[in-house]
Formats: sequence, C-alpha cells, structure tokens
Amino acid sequence: MTETSGVRQGSLGHSEATSEPTFEERGGVWTTTIVRQQSRSFTGTRASENHSEALIGTIGYDDTTIYMVDEDSHLIGRLLDDGRMEICILETGADSMVSVCTLNKRQE
Repeated sequence: MTETSGVRQGSLGHSEATSEPTFEERGGVWTTTIVRQQSRSFTGTRASENHSEALIGTIGYDDTTIYMVDEDSHLIGRLLDDGRMEICILETGADSMVSVCTLNKRQE
C-alpha cells in the first residue's frame, strides 16, 4: 500500500465572485500535510498563508487514486510515481462553484 504521510505543496487561488463563469490562473501556495495514516485512511490539513482546514481521506484499491474531503470541498487525486500528488478540488457554494487541479510536490 502507498504511504501518503508528509507535506506537499502546490499553487491554487480563489477569485472574486462573478455572474458568468470565469477561468483564470492564480497564484498562492497551499500545503497539504498528512499527519496520520492507518491502512488506507489518513488525516491531515490543507493550509494557505491565511487559512487552514482539516481533511480526511482514503487511498483507493488501485493504490494510486485518493479521495478526500475538507470542511467545504471534495478532493479527488492521484499519487504519482515521482512523489507528487495531483489534487482536484470540487467545491460549491450558494453563489459559486470551483473545479481546479494542482500538482503538489512532496517536501523533504
């Protein structure tokens, strides 16, 4: 089984609300920290410079796909052979929707 523990960082930003769909590249670093793993399940945090959220997740039976939830989002990703983690965030709110993927590099 794949080990997920450790810290990974990637870029992701939030944009201002608009009445039409917008697509944009935004900066900002998010750090995903896996602090505990038991079998296929793990817990940790996702944090930016200004915000932090608890998360829980599970590694799929293919030992590559990961499924996570934080306080307001669903996250689906893959553990890549080179130690990176692809994370796709799916989030809806009363007036917004977000779908974005990031590549997060494992920090040593």
